[in-house]
Amino acid sequence: MSLRSSDLVYSAAIIGAPTIYLANLSLAYALVPWVCTTGHVAVLHASSAIGLLLVLAPLAFGWRLFRHRRDDAAAPPASLSQFLADVAIASILLFALATILQWFTQFAIGPCVT
Repeated sequence: MSLRSSDLVYSAAIIGAPTIYLANLSLAYALVPWVCTTGHVAVLHASSAIGLLLVLAPLAFGWRLFRHRRDDAAAPPASLSQFLADVAIASILLFALATILQWFTQFAIGPCVT
């Protein structure tokens, strides 16, 4: 069994989405003291927006390869690629939802509630 470039894209999406989410969460926690002292709440929202875009970025590559694999349903290695595509898209969507919910709490509660 050999690795193809599409398998590497799927693996990067499966690992990349949670990594970007956790980096965004860590950055948000690190920014809160500065945001509370300066009052620049927009920086926190910009950080979450950029994090959401970065989490969703692999979806474009994964979706394109996913659609291409659906058309080529011939060889048995395609089933591995299909599985990786399904897991990658599910992982991206799960962590995109987590990022959206994290961003929503910034709107609902606010960063400086004591």
